[in-house]
Amino acid sequence: MFGVKSNQQEADRPHNLDIQPLRGLRRCHLLVSDQERPLPGVYWRGYLYSFLKHFTDELKLRTAAQRLTTKGEHVLATTTAKGWALWVREEAAQLTPERSPD
Repeated sequence: MFGVKSNQQEADRPHNLDIQPLRGLRRCHLLVSDQERPLPGVYWRGYLYSFLKHFTDELKLRTAAQRLTTKGEHVLATTTAKGWALWVREEAAQLTPERSPD
């Protein structure tokens, strides 16, 4: 049947991941204790996320997100002009003063 997902198709999707448009998020730079330089970040729903990796394949994005969440990480995926970006929540990060979100 057209337009109806089978149970197998749902099982083949590795992670029920909510994907947000990047342009709708507040961008910033983060200071993280294990990094020398500020990292690109986003502020979403009260949390700071640092950029981890860009993907051009959605299945690879979802697989990576599932791997991280299985390890206890909180992740955020965003759409970009050329694919998707995966971000990881940074509980102990600090904002750099010049790029703090409102």
